[in-house]
Amino acid sequence: MAFSHLSKAIGTTRGFSVIADLKRLGAEVSDESDSMRTDFDNLLLGRLDGIAALALNAKIYLKERPDIAEQVVRLDPPIATKDYYLLLSHSFVTANPNAAEAFWNAVAAARESPEFKYTLRDRE
Repeated sequence: MAFSHLSKAIGTTRGFSVIADLKRLGAEVSDESDSMRTDFDNLLLGRLDGIAALALNAKIYLKERPDIAEQVVRLDPPIATKDYYLLLSHSFVTANPNAAEAFWNAVAAARESPEFKYTLRDRE
């Protein structure tokens, strides 16, 4: 996938890891905003050709704002999908082995829960 036919930047929230992905794909990136809502505002004002947002956050926002949802189109496939991990320091695990084990068990239970799988389904 590569970006072409853009006359303006793709907007995304400052600090998001997708910025590097967008640049690698040849897009000019505007990462000056502090929120997805600002990105949507700039898109609708014609300052951007598109925005890159977290899928679930965008979906929830667009459900809350059908006036905006009718003005935008989500393109597939996603620009990137990334796994995130819970990392604990050695000192925390040494000092709190039961709490560390409880964290790991809670993450595993949440990942396998029907609610989480339902949430992932909502990404599509």
